[in-house]
Amino acid sequence: TEFWQDNTRKKGVIEPEANYLVARVMQDVLKNSTVGIMATAVNQKSFHPAYTGGADWNLRFRDGDYQCRGQIMGSKTGLQEDGWGGMLSFGKEGGEHIRGSISAYYLDRGLDLNHMGFLRRADYKEVCGWVQYKTTKNWWIIRKTWNNLNIGLADNLSGVKLTRGGNFNNSIELVNFWNLGGGIWTDFDNVYSDRETRGGPPAPI
Repeated sequence: TEFWQDNTRKKGVIEPEANYLVARVMQDVLKNSTVGIMATAVNQKSFHPAYTGGADWNLRFRDGDYQCRGQIMGSKTGLQEDGWGGMLSFGKEGGEHIRGSISAYYLDRGLDLNHMGFLRRADYKEVCGWVQYKTTKNWWIIRKTWNNLNIGLADNLSGVKLTRGGNFNNSIELVNFWNLGGGIWTDFDNVYSDRETRGGPPAPI
């Protein structure tokens, strides 16, 4: 490709020749539920092909009040560069007062979706949950309330503690549709960042 640089016309490779493929199939199952698969392929000249694939599901039960969501995925970006990951979540979304869920995530060190996609980070595992108590009937000047308790624990695959904490937050909607809210967070243990030092030792946070 020809381009201009410093008032000089030059030739060079801006982006290697490549072809890209994205394939997605989703199917409705049961009642208000879905399952699906997805695959991507990137072939660039002078680079090893990068392939990813995965399956996902969202299964709803009892008139949609309960659901089980999940995903499993894998990638291969080199001869020895492959990895996998997944998530699983079970929750209650319906009902008059109580909702909540519990979820687990695992991302292998070698998982790489970034040739055609975005992965915030690999080398990660987490268990988290939340529960909410809500009210929807008018009481005095209050129209609705939401009261949430959240807990999360996360590590990298070397055992470095990244998250050990929880929070409580509350939101109140008044009959004039004004809103009030607040919350508090606490850590249960010392936690660290494994990315702050860009490859160095974990840094306390």
